[in-house]
Amino acid sequence: MARLEYKGSDEFMAKLYRFQKKVDIPIGAANYAGAGFVADEVRDAIKSIPIVKSKHGGLEPYMPEGEKLDGITSLQRKDLLNGLGIAKQRNDNGYYNVLVGFNGYGRIPTKKYPKGVPNRLLARSLNKGTSFLEKNDAIQRAIRKSRKKAAEIMKTTFEKEAKKELNK
Repeated sequence: MARLEYKGSDEFMAKLYRFQKKVDIPIGAANYAGAGFVADEVRDAIKSIPIVKSKHGGLEPYMPEGEKLDGITSLQRKDLLNGLGIAKQRNDNGYYNVLVGFNGYGRIPTKKYPKGVPNRLLARSLNKGTSFLEKNDAIQRAIRKSRKKAAEIMKTTFEKEAKKELNK
C-alpha cells in the first residue's frame, strides 16, 4: 500500500481532493509499468520454447507418426511474439485492469482456421498440451515468476507518480 505523509489536516484534505480527480494517472502508470515487465518476461519465455523442424518452407511442422511435437515452428514463434500485447486499461467498478495477452492470427492456415490459427489458441495449446503437442508451460511459468517483481514495480511507480500529482 502506498503511503504519503503531509503535515496539517487542511493541506492534506485539499491535496487529497485534487488527487481524487486525477487518480487514474498514477494507477495507469503503475498498471502499464507492471504489465510491461510481465510482457517482457513472457516474450523471453516464448523465445525459450524449442523450435521444431518444419516441412514445406516452414508452414507445417514435421511430425513423425505417433509422436508429439516438443516445440513450435519458427513461424509460429514469430506469430506469438507479434501477437503479444498489452490491452488498454479498463475501469471495472473501481478496479483498474490491464491485460497482457495474445491477439490476432498465425500465418499457418488450416482446414478449421483458414485465416490462420488464433494466437490465443496456440498459446493455450502450448500451456496445456494437445494430442499432438507436448505440454510446455513456459509462458505460465514466466507469468508466475514475474508476479512479485511486477507488484514491486507497480508500487514504486504508483508512489512516484502519486507524489508528482500531489505536488502539482
